[in-house]
Amino acid sequence: MRTKLLRLVLIMAGLSLPLLADAPASAPTPTPTPVPTMPPNIKLTNGAVLHNVSVVRWLRESVTLRHTGGADTIYYNYIAEPDRTTVLAVRDDAIKNGKADLSPKRASNLVKGTVSVSSDEGADIPLSGVTVYAVPIDALNMLSTNATRLRLPKPLATAVTGPEGQFSMTVPAGEDFFIFAKATKFVGQGWQHYEWRVPISQVADRQSLTLSGAGVVPLAEQKAVSFD
Repeated sequence: MRTKLLRLVLIMAGLSLPLLADAPASAPTPTPTPVPTMPPNIKLTNGAVLHNVSVVRWLRESVTLRHTGGADTIYYNYIAEPDRTTVLAVRDDAIKNGKADLSPKRASNLVKGTVSVSSDEGADIPLSGVTVYAVPIDALNMLSTNATRLRLPKPLATAVTGPEGQFSMTVPAGEDFFIFAKATKFVGQGWQHYEWRVPISQVADRQSLTLSGAGVVPLAEQKAVSFD
């Protein structure tokens, strides 16, 4: 009886071996997809390099970047490879995770503001007779070149400041642009030269825009500009 029982156990064990052999192996743990990150420095197609970059705002065709020296809105096509591919990957990840909204936003067509500079004593001096331009945004990168004289595309709108340095203009709907202005004034002991370039995407209130001494482009980087 004991022999028959032992034989039965061996037969059952033999029958179970194929079942164990055919059991599927456990699936390997998938490797997480690495999250793309912005490179600390970005090279542009014109050879310029932006250092210590961070994203201010994602746009459909461009990105506004803060970097050493200021902030600029850069079209993706003007970013050199391989940085362009990395930047687009970061943008797509931001959209996927709800951190960027590239849907068109309605904005007021009216742009109002003031132009002023500071005296040696720190008082605000409004500048009258200054022409303020709304220039298509793709021309902003032209001002980053080494050229000292530039011809920019036709402005979308212009305005001239009044006695209190105030201006107002209406820009066509749906356009992305930057505000450009130049002025010269005798302050203190000599003539001072001012230039402003402000992407409208960085302006919180389009009807309360301020061009002041704090945002003036350094003299060495200012350009002699004409328009089509």
